[in-house]
Amino acid sequence: MTSAAPSIESPGSPPTPASGWATGLGVVALVYAIAGILVNGLGLAFMGFSEQAAAAAATGPVQWGLGGLAILLGIVLVIGAVGLLRRRRWGVRMTTAWVVARLLLLLVAGVHGWLTLPQQVDAQMGMMEERLAEARSGDGSPGGSRSVRVRAGGDFDREAMLKWSKLAFVGGVAVTGTFPVVAGWILSNRRRREEIAAWSS
Repeated sequence: MTSAAPSIESPGSPPTPASGWATGLGVVALVYAIAGILVNGLGLAFMGFSEQAAAAAATGPVQWGLGGLAILLGIVLVIGAVGLLRRRRWGVRMTTAWVVARLLLLLVAGVHGWLTLPQQVDAQMGMMEERLAEARSGDGSPGGSRSVRVRAGGDFDREAMLKWSKLAFVGGVAVTGTFPVVAGWILSNRRRREEIAAWSS
């Protein structure tokens, strides 16, 4: 019994269409990149125009540097996403480089943010105390909404704020790092690497 000979495409035949994973990954990457650029850009702008926000950040030039690098990497991912959508190998290379750089940046930002979290909480407490003092001006009674009221021993004691800030910080890092990990896993899959090898350079 003879087996059928494998079909061989002629040099002039059109390439086999890629599966939908490249389109899906490219679209998600594009959305992730644009959202990251907007969030980091607005964050840096807010820090630049708000003394309170700059004080709450409590990180000085490091925060500006991390935000600037995140925006730069966002631009790299936009280009890589376009390459994925067009089925280009350079798009895969750029996206893969972005995955590595983004995870490294996330590690540095995570360690730095965790170490400076108590300082940031102290700055936020100071901001709320200033707002409380402003709300009490006049008849001397506590004013303003509950979000800015701080009693002695108060609604916003430092330990409770630090606890919730740590939970929010860990959750934010986990959410931010999910896509780079998933994208790296998708692009490192052997079957997909074989498909990528047939793409145009």
